[in-house]
Amino acid sequence: MRRRRFDAGLWLLQRQRLHIADPEPPPPYAVQPIGPTVAEFARRIGRHGDLWRQVLQGEWAAIVGDSLAQRTRPGELRGDTLIVYVRHAIFLHELARDRAAAARLIANIRERCPDAPIRAVRFQADPGEHPSASESSPAKGSPPQKK
Repeated sequence: MRRRRFDAGLWLLQRQRLHIADPEPPPPYAVQPIGPTVAEFARRIGRHGDLWRQVLQGEWAAIVGDSLAQRTRPGELRGDTLIVYVRHAIFLHELARDRAAAARLIANIRERCPDAPIRAVRFQADPGEHPSASESSPAKGSPPQKK
C-alpha cells in the first residue's frame, strides 16, 4: 500500500472546515496516548471530578490507611475541594476538628496523585451506604436473616 503525499492545500481546507487549531497536521500514523485527551474532554464538559474520584477510590486505602479507609470514602470534587464522606458522627467530629488530619490527607493525595486538582478537603456525613458496610451487616430495623 502506497502512502499518499501530503497536500498542504487540502490540510488548510480541513483546518478551516473542521476548526482545527493546530497549524501543522499530525504526523502520519502517529499513535498518541488517549489519557490526556480523555482528561481534557472530561474537564471541558465538567466531569473531571468523576475521573479523579475513581482514581482516589482505587488508592484510598493507601492514602488514608486501612483503619480510616473503613470509616471514610472519597466523595465528590467541588472545584478544588474534595468532599470526604465519613460513616460515623464521632469520626466526623474528630476529623472536622483536626486541621492537621486534613493537611496530612492533602499531602498524601499529592504524593500518590500529583496531578490531582485537590487543594482542600471537607469532611461530611456519608449520605449513602458504604459498599462494604451494606454487604457485611444488615440495615438497622430489618428482621434477622434466616440461614
